[in-house]
Amino acid sequence: MWEDDAVGAAVVATRRRKLIFSGLLPEGCVAFPVLSARAEGYEVHVVADACGGITPVSHDL
Repeated sequence: MWEDDAVGAAVVATRRRKLIFSGLLPEGCVAFPVLSARAEGYEVHVVADACGGITPVSHDL
């Protein structure tokens, strides 16, 4: 499910089913773990205001 097995194990160990994501490069670094979590049945929320891009356009989006 997760790209990093240690992260996946830590998330599973919390036994929580609702996850909140944010990060740099939402089109990749946020999107892929969100899609993985959704595929595993987690309820996922993204805090878009706390995400950022590397170009002015992607950052503004």
